[in-house]
Amino acid sequence: MASRLLKVLIPSEEEARAREILEGEGSFPTWSRPLSDPHRSELVLLVPAEGNDGILDALNQAFQHDPDFRLVLLPVQATLPRIPEEEEPEPVDELSATPGRETVEEEDEERVHLRVNREELYTTMSDTAEFSWFYMVMVALSTVVAAAGLLMGDTAVIIGAMVIAPLLGPNMALAFSNTLGDPELGRKAASSAVLGALGALAISWALGLVLNVDPGAAELAGRTNVGYGHLALALASGSAGALAMSRGTGTGLVGVMVAVALLPPLVAAGLLLGDGHTGKGISALMLVLANIAAVNLAAIATFVVQGVRPTTWWEKGQARSGSIRAAALWLILLAGLSAIIYLDL
Repeated sequence: MASRLLKVLIPSEEEARAREILEGEGSFPTWSRPLSDPHRSELVLLVPAEGNDGILDALNQAFQHDPDFRLVLLPVQATLPRIPEEEEPEPVDELSATPGRETVEEEDEERVHLRVNREELYTTMSDTAEFSWFYMVMVALSTVVAAAGLLMGDTAVIIGAMVIAPLLGPNMALAFSNTLGDPELGRKAASSAVLGALGALAISWALGLVLNVDPGAAELAGRTNVGYGHLALALASGSAGALAMSRGTGTGLVGVMVAVALLPPLVAAGLLLGDGHTGKGISALMLVLANIAAVNLAAIATFVVQGVRPTTWWEKGQARSGSIRAAALWLILLAGLSAIIYLDL
């Protein structure tokens, strides 16, 4: 079972209160030690990697206004002796259970136990959405490799481009910000995603100006004949990306899957437009837009199912309305593009 080391830095006089809060959240191995400052103490405890939102929220709500308070969460590689596995809770008798608010809260709690905590997720999303020169260099390199693979008809080369394409982070961060109703993270993720897409489109367009592009080539034609299979791939990619990031597991292979849905049609569009095949290029761009909408829509739905929520009740209301608006916009865009595909316009 994956664990995290939680350090709680608090004023010494608040240590007893902090211990009471921790006891109310469950039984965890806990140690304490005084710091060099006699007015401060440090509590150290081992908590599960998944489902620890309640501990962090309870401590933060109790001490967030104290300038000496700080929570630090660190990954744990191993512990000796080993931490025993928790026993599964007794099943609840459905006939004796009372439907209502408590049932809903229990369901949300079960979902939270399926993922890492919200703050850890937020930090990961913020880091992966960061725009940098390294990000743009990787976009440029993956674009060149993808263009070569498309023109040569070499699937292995195209897959190689997907391995180095950094497209998973900004798109997952955008969906995560829509779920939380966080406009700052949303702007950050959207700017990185848009600049990366424009960079890939510009580079592939420039390559299309100087290279001979055959629109009938199998790898290129497959990105212009838009079908529902592409949308199914994008929906599965978005859900898989959100699941992988919310569990704190490796995202390398999932990132390849998301990149497959986004980068090849984008590069194909640039190559075709650069060589003067405007109609085919626009069809490839339509596929890009449909895939982006599908990836984000599936990721938002997955985060919601995983129980991703803000901390306070007024933030929850704001996030709920923001998620509904974002999902509606992506759904309208996806429905419109699907209709165009169906009508073959």
